[in-house]
Amino acid sequence: MALRSQRLHIVLTLAQRDEQKAAQRLATQRQRLSQTEGQLQQLQGYQLEYIEQLHRKGEAGVSARDWLNQQQFMARLETALGQQGRAVAQQQAEVERHISNWQQARARVKAIEAWLETIKAQEQLELGRKEQKALDELIQHYRSRGDID
Repeated sequence: MALRSQRLHIVLTLAQRDEQKAAQRLATQRQRLSQTEGQLQQLQGYQLEYIEQLHRKGEAGVSARDWLNQQQFMARLETALGQQGRAVAQQQAEVERHISNWQQARARVKAIEAWLETIKAQEQLELGRKEQKALDELIQHYRSRGDID
């Protein structure tokens, strides 16, 4: 029959796999967040460029129709910025959730490792006791035969 530590090592291996999967999911989510933040920054940069362009054109004067088109476009751009900002917030929340999941998986691995070390120490102690008992019995046997004084 396998030692408890050997059986527990299987549990540790499974917990380590779970931790690795959680770490991979976290890395993927962080990458998504980075992409989403990059898209938001691009939109913000585009908005600034467009506003500067409008100011330059505005100095020369614009028709009412052009002004209305510009205002409608700015409204759509503001909507897109709002949506992208909400997407960033959602991605940040997902990253936090994945961090929590990974931390829990890591804590499980650490707990199992500590438990495994305790069990190994107990097994070593028990093995030492069994060996000592066997030696004591052997010495007793030889003494009873008169081979040892």
